[in-house]
Amino acid sequence: MNDTEQRAYIWLQKQGHNDITFHRNSSPDFVTGNGAKFEVKKVRNNVIWFSPNQMAQLARMNGVKVIIMDGVDEPVAVFPFSEIRGGFWNGIKVAGGEYGKMVNIRLDGDLWHQAKVESVRLSMTLQEWLTIAILKMLGDVEK
Repeated sequence: MNDTEQRAYIWLQKQGHNDITFHRNSSPDFVTGNGAKFEVKKVRNNVIWFSPNQMAQLARMNGVKVIIMDGVDEPVAVFPFSEIRGGFWNGIKVAGGEYGKMVNIRLDGDLWHQAKVESVRLSMTLQEWLTIAILKMLGDVEK
């Protein structure tokens, strides 16, 4: 369980949920004893990322809620997965499955080094920098 999932797990306990099962390799992340289902995500660069498999699994289930955590002990949002419409939830882009292609990229040594240097210069994580670079390439954010 990563840090974000751990914070969500503790929050769920504080909300009175017990008998919580964690699914490391499938979605949703948590299922409670009474059948409530929760998927935990972080918003990165105003995008909620799902894998295509996650999108398909969650779309087939009823009542799944998405918990958005942002490095603190309380979620910044909790909403039904069914509220995702047209690739957005509450003005936040949702990527994955039908809402955006998952892209595999390969960077050679020099380009990888350049990306790391540029991300540090902009005070971003390498993942954040790469996400923005890919979204710019796909035309999803302004250059």
